[in-house]
Amino acid sequence: MAFSPAGRDYPTDKICQLIPQIELEFGYECLGETLYDWMRENVTTTPIGTGEWQSGCSYNTGDYVTRRGWPFISLTDLNTCDPINDEDPATWAEVERFGTNACANEFWEDYLRPILANKIFSRSLNFTTRKAGANGLTMLEGGGSYQAQGFRSGNKAELSEYKKDLNAELETMVSNMTRWANLKIKNDSTCTVPLSSIPGCNPGLCAPSSNSVRRWGFKH
Repeated sequence: MAFSPAGRDYPTDKICQLIPQIELEFGYECLGETLYDWMRENVTTTPIGTGEWQSGCSYNTGDYVTRRGWPFISLTDLNTCDPINDEDPATWAEVERFGTNACANEFWEDYLRPILANKIFSRSLNFTTRKAGANGLTMLEGGGSYQAQGFRSGNKAELSEYKKDLNAELETMVSNMTRWANLKIKNDSTCTVPLSSIPGCNPGLCAPSSNSVRRWGFKH
């Protein structure tokens, strides 16, 4: 959830249950079957059994790990560095989602990934209530400084208003994605991603303004 407003301690137990169905719905209805199937066929996969990076463990060149949902590959032997926090770029490399396909990676990193992250965050708020942290959406309560204030769970109206703001932001994100795709189709003959197959992807379809309409999922 690193690309959404969720805090680092946001509960994720419901997310794995939401991802598959929401991703399918978003992929086929917004991106279209041709593009979505192309992305599934060309996505880079990590070896079966790839686990979360462990402090104190030593990794060798070519070893894969995940760190906060991101896949990394070790660039050196006897590697004990943290892929996220280490400042030495010679120890780990983030695995590109679509290998060496620059157009697909740009599409994913700059547009699809943050859009999907925000959609699953919005959807999961109903289950994790009610703070972008350990307790879902909460509101500051009481006077005094920030440190002296307490928290309470957001009520139904507050949660609805918060999700409305999220959807408004998503409309902008989807509009930017569509604009980018149209420019790529016109101006970049080297892009092999079938962007032209998107079936009229627009903010009204992909980023609903109403909380009662379809929402979409997230996959790292």
